[in-house]
Amino acid sequence: PDCPVKVLDMNEVQRALSFQEIAEFHAVILLPHGPNALRLSDLYAAGIPMVVPEEPLVHKFVWSSRTFGGYDAENHYLEPAPEALRHRGSSAPPPFHPTNYLQ
Repeated sequence: PDCPVKVLDMNEVQRALSFQEIAEFHAVILLPHGPNALRLSDLYAAGIPMVVPEEPLVHKFVWSSRTFGGYDAENHYLEPAPEALRHRGSSAPPPFHPTNYLQ
């Protein structure tokens, strides 16, 4: 059936879209891959309406990515910080595991 909405996956475009091309969209569905996605600030500055998952769903996209130690991350992303760099605050464990929401 015909659909009045055209969806374009920017990851499937063989080149970078120009700001002019991006500004021609009526709205954007954004699934951020990092907490400071540059596209997010560019789209916001251009005044383009965005649909972005809210918490807690957005965390599945951001923190499960490879860069932040997600399911396919390399071992060095999954290792704890060196002892010299660790926070010296409370020694009590947190009341929950920080990635429980990924289950």
